[in-house]
Amino acid sequence: MLDRIGRESILRPHASKKELSLADDVDLSDIATMTTGFTGADLANLLNEAASLVGRQNKVIVEKMDFIQATERSIMGIEKKTAKLKGNEKPVVARHEAGHAVVGTAVSNLLLGQARVEVKASSSFSLYFMIVQ
Repeated sequence: MLDRIGRESILRPHASKKELSLADDVDLSDIATMTTGFTGADLANLLNEAASLVGRQNKVIVEKMDFIQATERSIMGIEKKTAKLKGNEKPVVARHEAGHAVVGTAVSNLLLGQARVEVKASSSFSLYFMIVQ
């Protein structure tokens, strides 16, 4: 399994090989931090996905949010806009997500000064990632 430095060392040449124009807010070290467990192929696919998202939006520069969305798609798949929770799923999911919040809050003091990824849910049941220093 690749560590953060290994993931970053894979991202750098792939990003330059693809000639991606990266925005000032893109730090490949942060992207490497967000992609724990990714293989070299996963990282190459992440760059392809970020480039595809940029292309679909008729942009020419890849921003940090594009990488975040590409990471989300790589981990969870394509967003299902019509998916609805059924029966008792909503309270079960709510308790599960509340557990993430409780544990994240409890351990946040242990991680001072370390970069970590927080996964947040929006009101539309979508997830987003935030790197906290």
